[in-house]
Amino acid sequence: MKKIIIVFVAIMAVTISECYSQTKFLVDSPDEFVNAIGSDRIIQLKGSTIYISDISSAKEGLNYRLEEIWEGGSEYELTIFGVSNLKIEGLGDQPVKMITKPEYGSVLIFENCNNITIENIEAGHGPERGNCIGGVFKINNSKNFTINKSIMYGSGVEGISAEKVTGLKCNNSIIRECTYSIMTLNNSNDFEFNSCEFTDNEEFSLVRIFNCNKLIFNACNFTNNRTDIGNEDYYDYAILDVSQSTSIRLKDCVIKDNVANYFCKDKNSIELQNAKFENNLFTKGDFKE
Repeated sequence: MKKIIIVFVAIMAVTISECYSQTKFLVDSPDEFVNAIGSDRIIQLKGSTIYISDISSAKEGLNYRLEEIWEGGSEYELTIFGVSNLKIEGLGDQPVKMITKPEYGSVLIFENCNNITIENIEAGHGPERGNCIGGVFKINNSKNFTINKSIMYGSGVEGISAEKVTGLKCNNSIIRECTYSIMTLNNSNDFEFNSCEFTDNEEFSLVRIFNCNKLIFNACNFTNNRTDIGNEDYYDYAILDVSQSTSIRLKDCVIKDNVANYFCKDKNSIELQNAKFENNLFTKGDFKE
């Protein structure tokens, strides 16, 4: 009887594993990429570059849509929605590039998704620098989002825009050369940035955190970022702009060679643990209040 139970448990474990297995899709073109979008799958990108803006505007699917950036225009951005257990993975020693040409659109938008992983991807705009509204990854109403070993770069106004997101981890990744900020996090919870680099970004307050809870930057480097410092009294841009948020921590982080009006607007909004400051210029002081 005992042997029968053991065999039954083993069979059930295999069955459950198979139910949650992810089908692999190997792609090397924009249309192949969107054809592969769906739940319970791994999309592996081969080659050097996928041009998101080259997706045929006539294409449509159950879990993605192409939306006009401007009404009546000819430029589109890609939204992935209603997907669970999806991994987008670049193959090779170097990150695979995902580029969109419209400077006003996001590279990838995710809505109402769960358990998404982006790994070994270099995403941004090109060849023109982004303006106004075009970010890199925009994530809305989603849970359990992971970014591993990836680069989010400008042009692109910011690397990550998150609204109503629970459970985001960004590991060993870089946000660089974004034109307006590093990230904007709104109404979100349980974020981790582990061993990430934030470098050469500009121009307004750079890490904007509003109505969030439980966020940690762990062993991250903030280097050579610059806000517009201006000469007028109303300029108050900061590396960190935190409002109505709780449990925001920087642990073992390096803040070096940055220029801004302030490091953080509200001293009481963050907790610093073993943070190292070196060669920064905060023209109005470390904290506004």
